[in-house]
Amino acid sequence: MKIFTKVKTVALVVTATVCLTRVKSANTENMVIIPKYNQDNFNQMILGAKFALRNIFNENSEPPKLVPKIPERLNSQSDQIKFVKDSITNNSRSIMISNNAGDEINEHTLAASEQGITVVSFDSPLAGGKKNAGEDLFVAPVDFSKTGKEMARMAYSILGDDGGDFVFLYSSPDATNQNAWVEEMRKELKKNDTYSNINEIGIFYPQNDDADGYRNIALELVAGKENGTYPTLDLIMAPTSSGSANAARALLDAGKCDIMKVSGLSVPSEVLEACEKGCEPEFILWDNFALGYLTLQATHALSTKKISGVADEVFSAGRLGDFTIESDPSRDSSRVILGDFRRYNAQNVE
Repeated sequence: MKIFTKVKTVALVVTATVCLTRVKSANTENMVIIPKYNQDNFNQMILGAKFALRNIFNENSEPPKLVPKIPERLNSQSDQIKFVKDSITNNSRSIMISNNAGDEINEHTLAASEQGITVVSFDSPLAGGKKNAGEDLFVAPVDFSKTGKEMARMAYSILGDDGGDFVFLYSSPDATNQNAWVEEMRKELKKNDTYSNINEIGIFYPQNDDADGYRNIALELVAGKENGTYPTLDLIMAPTSSGSANAARALLDAGKCDIMKVSGLSVPSEVLEACEKGCEPEFILWDNFALGYLTLQATHALSTKKISGVADEVFSAGRLGDFTIESDPSRDSSRVILGDFRRYNAQNVE
């Protein structure tokens, strides 16, 4: 029986838990995977990568060892850099990374590439691309340009024809994927007359990238609306699942969902109640398990020289089917796209 199939919109949803540990030892057969931090969506990606590894290697062959290296949330940037440097020291086979360290990671991933280690980014790319960061391939969950369009669509759906003000809430100015999504939304709002009454009035980051940081900002924004600082602020747009979940939870707990809404990217299980009660009426996401599966398949194909990561190459991603590599229009690199977004609202969230 097939577990999932490749379709235009990937619709694999797997609910599972995983215990993640840091592994100190490494060797030339290690495939190191470095998420941003420990969170359910990244846990699902790692599970997908583990499943792909089992699919590639049968019982009679010895697979490489998948080594999750999990940054502490508040030290994500420095931990990611350390883990890349450790992978170089240990002469690992490959590095898969969701970049949360901005440009600071570039010289280290470039050094890894120069040592012959396959470097693949997923979820959040390496800003330096191939030339400056040694990136062999970016495994994109979706076409980033569509993220901005989807966020603009949701803002209009929530605010209506009369529009209103909104703010961005995201994790860090160094989050390359979130920066790209914000810029694409701005472009969409500017060029589409339908959105002429929707106005961005600010960007907010938490002092600490944790639950309390996001919740405090959400409540401060509500207070700003109530005291007249932001009188027409109606929406918090959060292109980060942690930000949206915690902002929505703050509004729900404070009983403020009637005067402020949240939207953006969210993990359904984390915002179920908030969505059903109207605090976060709409949100989008992709299949995190399938993203991890595709990332491992692509990394294995690169490290075994089945592909070189250039545009127009086609490779098999196991049970997901065949994928075609394309040039990344925003960076000096190549990418492969998992599929399209899944849209969620109170009618289909679970």
